[in-house]
Amino acid sequence: FVVMYYEYFIERDRPRKISENFKFLIVLLVITTVVELALLFSGVFYNFKYIYIIWAGLYSLPVGIYVLAKRRSFIKKFFFVVTPLFVINLIHELTAVKTGQWFFPGSYIGTVELFGLAFPFEEFFFFVLFGAAFVLSYYELFVDDMK
Repeated sequence: FVVMYYEYFIERDRPRKISENFKFLIVLLVITTVVELALLFSGVFYNFKYIYIIWAGLYSLPVGIYVLAKRRSFIKKFFFVVTPLFVINLIHELTAVKTGQWFFPGSYIGTVELFGLAFPFEEFFFFVLFGAAFVLSYYELFVDDMK
């Protein structure tokens, strides 16, 4: 949904081919999947404190920072996607927590509480607030043309 919204309302160009970087995304996904499955089945994955911020930070921040540093024009483009999706993501988050669809056992660096509902700060930062920007960073770097 994020990419479709971005391409239709913001980007407006239609690249004819996928970026040369796409093969690196495939390699990254394979390596990540193998590491995560190994950690999951070994039981080590469950023993990490603050695992959410570790994984989300490793996956999101380097690519997001790189893309925005390389093309400052993306800040404005991403803003017009992140802003409306922030509202949608926040409603989704609060509804899921309220109905018990989402719960967050574990250790987190902080908690956000809105309307009597609490969820981890990491969830707010990496999903609700900047989730769309991170998705678009991956999309621009590995699939689209970085323009």
